[in-house]
Amino acid sequence: MRKEQKKLNKRLAELDRLFSSLYEDKVMERITERNFEMMSGKYQKEQLEIEARLKEVTETLNESYEKSQGIRDFLSLIRNYQGLKELDATVVNALIDKILVSEREKMADGTVRQ
Repeated sequence: MRKEQKKLNKRLAELDRLFSSLYEDKVMERITERNFEMMSGKYQKEQLEIEARLKEVTETLNESYEKSQGIRDFLSLIRNYQGLKELDATVVNALIDKILVSEREKMADGTVRQ
């Protein structure tokens, strides 16, 4: 994902340079108005697509970072209680945020699951 993010940012910078060059070509009358409109439309479309994908990639990377940070924090907390023989209220409160209990459910084979 980081490689893709870097590649997308590089392409956006390229497109900015291409726009500048294209505008300069138009002003210097090296290309026609029609060609300018065609090429600038193509570049704008690509820019919008890249920006949308870049947003997705960045959000995914941020989510991934937050998850991994949560895991690192939990592992750090667990290391504090390494070798623990008995649980007490302090340890339980430090390690458990909440306990969810669902309704009892009778399965088709007659067993009960909760």
